Amino acid sequence: MKKLHVIITMLIVITLFTGCGSAPATAGGRQESAPATTTAPAAATQSNVPSWLDELPTADAFWGIGYIRLQDESAALRTATRLARQDIAEQLSTLVQGMMTNYYREAGGLNDPTAIRHIEEVGRFVWNADVSMAIVNNRTLVNGAWWVRVGLRKSDARNTIVDILDNEASRYATWRRDEAIRMLDHELARSQSRPTPRTE
Repeated sequence: MKKLHVIITMLIVITLFTGCGSAPATAGGRQESAPATTTAPAAATQSNVPSWLDELPTADAFWGIGYIRLQDESAALRTATRLARQDIAEQLSTLVQGMMTNYYREAGGLNDPTAIRHIEEVGRFVWNADVSMAIVNNRTLVNGAWWVRVGLRKSDARNTIVDILDNEASRYATWRRDEAIRMLDHELARSQSRPTPRTE
């Protein structure tokens, strides 16, 4: 009799525990099974740009970025490097044109057609300047596209621009070379390279 009492007590305890763990009943009396807990697979979120894209350039250099996707990887690397150098040339051209515009504005000759032509010509020469001394400092293959970043020291950029200003100074009597170079040094010192990825 005592054994029977113990068995009955154990069955009651087991029933109580089983009842507490069962899923709640719905309004219709059915029991809903507990939602299965599954671990979702990690999303394959591969970035389309290199991790270094947002890095800031050093204060003494201009950076340029180019990228392209070609079947020929060797051609892609060469093209992306060329595009990165073009990015630097564009930055320098914008800087010099802004400097010259300020120069002529302060001199009171900004409305002179000769001054406008001078600004445009110097900007074009800088745009087409040889910046082959810009050195590759990062390159990455991302989703089949080569990304290349090049760096050009400001001292090399200055020499390139001064050569162009020297050539142009002989054509414009009002263009004061020494003052222009002082302005150039000032602009280069305070400028911050802001590369814009270029592609074809």
